[in-house]
Amino acid sequence: MSELKLELYNTINLKLEEDLEFFYASDISDITYKTLLRIWSDFIFKKYASLFKYNNDLIYHENNKMHQITLNLCKKDIKLGIILEDLFNYHIESNNDDLILFYIKGSDRVLIKLKSYSPLSLDKNKILPYWNLYITQIDFVESIKNYLEVSSNDNFCILCF
Repeated sequence: MSELKLELYNTINLKLEEDLEFFYASDISDITYKTLLRIWSDFIFKKYASLFKYNNDLIYHENNKMHQITLNLCKKDIKLGIILEDLFNYHIESNNDDLILFYIKGSDRVLIKLKSYSPLSLDKNKILPYWNLYITQIDFVESIKNYLEVSSNDNFCILCF
């Protein structure tokens, strides 16, 4: 295992040992990890627009299929849209390392958004301390599934540490 991967996994393990700070579950059924990453990408692009070179100043492109999916998702579940905005703002503005975990029921993986500064010293390409990782370890995914057992209607959850 590379030094970078080891550092990322160690950081994740340390964060998971902390108390759960936030939990959200929803019965939304048409969300995907790709959509979540797209929302994050658009959010970070908007937040750090001055760092990126782009040809026009539009964040939202009406003809972009992924932007339409994101817009429809947020229209369908405004509470989720607000929660994601708040979590992403906290993720960016907090001085501490933090971890946001997303799980979609029936998935064989968990999406982790980690903010950590320590792995940056091991990765010459990163300019921001944000990491997107999929965890596919079966026992880990099973442990996250338990959070959705409370309500059989819930298909999606967010956990923050």
